[in-house]
Amino acid sequence: MEVGYIIPKGFSKRIETSAKAKIQVVKLGENQSATTISTIMNGYISKIRTAYITADTVKKQLKDGGIFDNVYTETLAKLNKPAATVKVEEITKNTVRQNDKKSYSPNVGFVVMFVMFMITFAMGAILQEKKEGTWGRLLSTPTSPFEILGGHFLGVFAQGYIQMFILVVLTSILFNTYWGNSYFLLFIVMSAFLLAVMGLGLMLSGFVRTYAQLGALGPIVIVPTSMISGIYWPVDIMPDFMQKLALFMPQYWAMKGIASLVLGGGDFTIILMPVLILLGFAVVFFTIGIGLLRE
Repeated sequence: MEVGYIIPKGFSKRIETSAKAKIQVVKLGENQSATTISTIMNGYISKIRTAYITADTVKKQLKDGGIFDNVYTETLAKLNKPAATVKVEEITKNTVRQNDKKSYSPNVGFVVMFVMFMITFAMGAILQEKKEGTWGRLLSTPTSPFEILGGHFLGVFAQGYIQMFILVVLTSILFNTYWGNSYFLLFIVMSAFLLAVMGLGLMLSGFVRTYAQLGALGPIVIVPTSMISGIYWPVDIMPDFMQKLALFMPQYWAMKGIASLVLGGGDFTIILMPVLILLGFAVVFFTIGIGLLRE
């Protein structure tokens, strides 16, 4: 819990008598949500106080006119007889599982971005091998280039899964982050995302000549695209053209897939589109990256 509100004893009475009423706010550091809620609460308190003042004024006028008792009796009788009966019918199409102890949080986005950094630079290890001459010696062996690349890709893929497992466990324990009720579907989404990021890392490695250059280019690509993708703030608050631009970022579809699991349950159909689009990113990035690597 980031913020709490302590309402003192006699708070309602102080509002009725127009006395100064205070609510104590306890918060962990600066919190925008706490500021917003405090502003809303102050507005409601002002409305309640205005209502009391208006009621007292009307009551006084009615008493002075000698008709207060009659108006009070008629009003009370009408309030005891509802003017309309409301029938509430609950229709449940899909059951959404909720967990009171866990919630969807921004930690998910930062985990996605952190893994993106790690995998991109891991794919750039080929540049270091080229610099040291290891890559040329590997190509001179009977082993085919595809087998060499395949071994490298599997190693990076395994590294990505280890990192993801550690981060998911730590964020769940330390920050109470909820990752959905189906870890199998989360596995599918993250597999597609890892493939897309591996392809991106290979493509970026093809545009530079040294690992140091990749270290400079990586953040220039990853950080801005993560901002546009909704990792730093919701996509909905951005201008329309940036929301459309986010559709061309793999981070956006990874976030969409995970958010669908957290908010929509464990149905495979809710992650089908994000997974297919991430695999499409992987195909495009790998095709470009391998082409640049051959050159």
